[in-house]
Amino acid sequence: MSEISNLIAKLCPNGVEFKSLGELVQIFDNLRKPIKKSNRTSGIYPYYGANGIQDYVSDYIFDGTYILVGEDGSVINSDKSPILHWATGKFWVNNHAHILQSNSENLNLRFLYFAMQTLDISKFIHSVPPKFNKTDLLSVKIPVPPMEIQCQIVKILDAFTELQAELQAELQAELQARRKQYEFYRDTLLAHAASNAPHRPLGEICQIKRGERVTKRDLIPNGEFAVISGGTEPMGMIDKFNRDENTITIAQYGTAGYVNFQTEKFWANDVCYSIFPNENLDNKFLYYCLANLQDEIYKMRTPNAVPPHLPLDKLKNLQIAIPPLEKQKEIVEILDKFSTLSNDLQNGLPREIELRKKQYEYYRDELLNFKEREI
Repeated sequence: MSEISNLIAKLCPNGVEFKSLGELVQIFDNLRKPIKKSNRTSGIYPYYGANGIQDYVSDYIFDGTYILVGEDGSVINSDKSPILHWATGKFWVNNHAHILQSNSENLNLRFLYFAMQTLDISKFIHSVPPKFNKTDLLSVKIPVPPMEIQCQIVKILDAFTELQAELQAELQAELQARRKQYEFYRDTLLAHAASNAPHRPLGEICQIKRGERVTKRDLIPNGEFAVISGGTEPMGMIDKFNRDENTITIAQYGTAGYVNFQTEKFWANDVCYSIFPNENLDNKFLYYCLANLQDEIYKMRTPNAVPPHLPLDKLKNLQIAIPPLEKQKEIVEILDKFSTLSNDLQNGLPREIELRKKQYEYYRDELLNFKEREI
């Protein structure tokens, strides 16, 4: 930052000129061409739309380095900046993104890319769906400091971006390693426990109950209790519950066979099985057993059914190993610890990525906060 400050003091102490994009860029919207999905031939070249790569096709219409700006549909981020993509090499663009290149020896295209990330374009967005038209785009003004300063800023922000990507890859690799470690210990513990234990059908060792129907009309935005239905996520919230916390659920339809453990009171919809083990079976132990048999449960679904369906009679016949209750609790204690470690890392990953993103945005905005020179 100090080096940039010194350069600004030396090269533009009274501020920098702000110019409209129309003075600085060449726009290639007349060359873009949409292809219906049914008419695309699969290939190696990215096919871009407003919000990024939509597909890969067998041909290209651009070869070089460009900035793509969303024109309609996906055009504005939550921070009011435009949807941007840095496109380089050979690629295709449909008619939902503007295509820009620098048309001035005084503008570094990569600097423009970073500078546009700081823009507030909300006043230019019109109609439904949202549209950022060519006229408005070219009227947007950006600072144009001396080229030496532009290049230095690009160098800093590129390095920061690379570090972000490396950190994210490391965190995701650590998360994946933790998951594999957890799955290994879970599978090993449960297999060992099952080796000398009696097996009984699920329908004999627990009650399996379907929930009660609610529709989307029954959902309320500020509801206290999640509605667990046929998906991997709640279908919404409601102001009442029909199941207590620490209940095993298995989807009957939709993502049929999906096993989950509800830690809070919830509403079980009519396409959700709730599992209630008998007194000789630890609830959490049964959950770990069922989660370990997830692939086998998926195979029980009715073939070719739309939506997928898990028949109750097949689920009741699923064989479960029943070691002594003391052994069940011992396994649960071990697996809970591994699960907590894995979940802590999984939950921390988005927070760490968001923190790094905010740090990047802070330095980017500081670097690009130029005073406009009075003319």
